[in-house]
Amino acid sequence: MKNPRIIFGIAFLEGFSVLLLEMLSKNVLAPYFGNSLTIWSIVIGNTFLFLSLGYLLGTRYLRKDKTRVLALIFSLLAVLCISIPLLSSWLIPYFVSESLHSGALKSHLILFGPVFTLFGIINPLLIESWAETRKEQGYGIHSGVIFFISTLGGLLSSLIITLLFLSNIEINYTIIGLGLVLFVLSFLLFGKKVNFTLSGIFALLLIIYFWQNPETPSNSKLIYHSNDLFGDLKVYDQPDSKNNRTLRYLSVNNIPQTIMENNRSVNSIWDYVHRISIISSIKQNGKALLVGMGGGTIASELQKLHFGLDIVDIDKRMPELARKYFYFQPGSSVFHNEDARYYLNKSNKKYDLIVFDVLNGESQPVNLFTREGCREIKKDLEDQGMVIIEFQESLTHDGVAYKSICNTLLKEGFSVYNSISYGQISDVLIIAAKNPIDFSQLDRSRFTPNCSRLPWLNDFISKPFTKLNIPFENGILLTDNMPILEKLCEETRKKWRENSMNQILPKK
Repeated sequence: MKNPRIIFGIAFLEGFSVLLLEMLSKNVLAPYFGNSLTIWSIVIGNTFLFLSLGYLLGTRYLRKDKTRVLALIFSLLAVLCISIPLLSSWLIPYFVSESLHSGALKSHLILFGPVFTLFGIINPLLIESWAETRKEQGYGIHSGVIFFISTLGGLLSSLIITLLFLSNIEINYTIIGLGLVLFVLSFLLFGKKVNFTLSGIFALLLIIYFWQNPETPSNSKLIYHSNDLFGDLKVYDQPDSKNNRTLRYLSVNNIPQTIMENNRSVNSIWDYVHRISIISSIKQNGKALLVGMGGGTIASELQKLHFGLDIVDIDKRMPELARKYFYFQPGSSVFHNEDARYYLNKSNKKYDLIVFDVLNGESQPVNLFTREGCREIKKDLEDQGMVIIEFQESLTHDGVAYKSICNTLLKEGFSVYNSISYGQISDVLIIAAKNPIDFSQLDRSRFTPNCSRLPWLNDFISKPFTKLNIPFENGILLTDNMPILEKLCEETRKKWRENSMNQILPKK
């Protein structure tokens, strides 16, 4: 292989592909193990481990026919890439019952370890080929050139993903597309040296993949499925024979985000949605900011209370899904496809009500409720306004996570109240305001129809919240320099994942 353009082109493709697969591999694991920092650490660690192993193995093939070796590697990579989406739904469930670290590590190792190893083998071969074309012995210079071009490929890959197609990339189709590119290039670059047995396997795996159906709970009907960098999103219907109704679900990475009766009443089956609506009625007709849209059940409740509504969600799929599948009517509401902290930092608006529905135990936006984040919330709040935070936590370890949020709010001068609905994973509703809140303003005539007929309504409005006068002893102050909320929620995340997988995976 003497053509410098081919050598540099392969180096560029190698760098592009490695970074692309590194970013996508996290999302392959996410539907089963979540989207936490732990998963990122496993992905990054395994990527470096197997690339370095590939660099070492590549030195064993320097005296062989490098064109033939590269042809074999390209063919193998094409087969392995096409097998990842196919094998992931078969392989990963076997490791779900293990610990998060062990299960995710084994899954990533088996699915992606061979791929990154093969990509690692490529660079030593390219360095040797480039040195041979120059008939020089300065391997340090040649290594630098090849790795420079490879890194440029990775840079372009990251820019394309983050700037152009962040939420338009379908994970499985992108991995399959990469396999197709490698498959085609293997023929264009290496011709007859391509292994035709591997080519046949590639074609067979491609056919098998498109026969698969996404996993959903038993007895459910899949309505919509999308898997991009923000998560594996499904909309499905499931009968509730006990109450003679059909429920519509929105799940992200197999964790339910919205469950409601499948009719135009937009009636959530989760009590916390109604609790938020009831408390919000105190500020009826004001200006509201909803952070975290999901299927839009809270947004619909706030609209019925005649709020001027801004909605912030980092996933731009949500408003269309809420409208199309969850009966949300946008009306005059304004959707902002942005990170919540970024929106709060730049916003000049003042709100009578700010609702956070982004904390579900599975994925924690750790930057929102630090001391610095709370200051930004306070900046955007009217003097008589209030903040409602929906939080879900397993209270096995005495609720350190929600108590830390409360302590941080108290430290920043908020009046803080909470209400807890206990369960395996408890619903914790936190209210914060610049001034004390008069809950006697709760008026049944202001409640939405969905809330007015709740059987527990009288008990709730008689004493909806407990005021916190002093910080919790075991709460921690959260700061941008120590954003440990995700770590504090580790037990909750584990229970979320176990509950979800028990619904999705077949019983053994």
